[in-house]
Amino acid sequence: MQRLKVESSTDSELDQSCAEVRSDGAIERGEETIETASAVVPGRELQENMRAYSKRLEDYKREHPQFGQYADPNTPLPLAVRDEILRMPNGPEIVEFLSFAPDVCAKLCELHPLEAARRVQDMSEDLDWGRMPENRVEYSTWKNERNRAKASRPRKR
Repeated sequence: MQRLKVESSTDSELDQSCAEVRSDGAIERGEETIETASAVVPGRELQENMRAYSKRLEDYKREHPQFGQYADPNTPLPLAVRDEILRMPNGPEIVEFLSFAPDVCAKLCELHPLEAARRVQDMSEDLDWGRMPENRVEYSTWKNERNRAKASRPRKR
């Protein structure tokens, strides 16, 4: 069997110089780089949200020094929830609330990502009505108390 040596007339000189000539005379061009998706880099908007959240978090920690003893960075949360927390102006308060309510974190993990993000928006709005209790309570207990207080206040417009 005879091998034919085929040279491309469409490749540039650079492409031809990068090609490998095998021992049997055939020419193969190898790729210089291989792209993989092994590293995910946050986009510009997410980076801006992270910077803004970091600033809000530092301000919140100055006002609430006990924050660090409650927040657990290993709490599993869906990505949609994390991104929504980063965007919320009271994100650190949401994190503090979730540290008091691990049952809520578990429920958020079970929801569809869009529904979980909506729930975080609701939490943000609810937390605008008042501060979290200093002692650990169940979410349902806190929500009932909050609803009683909320019913007696005038509606926000």
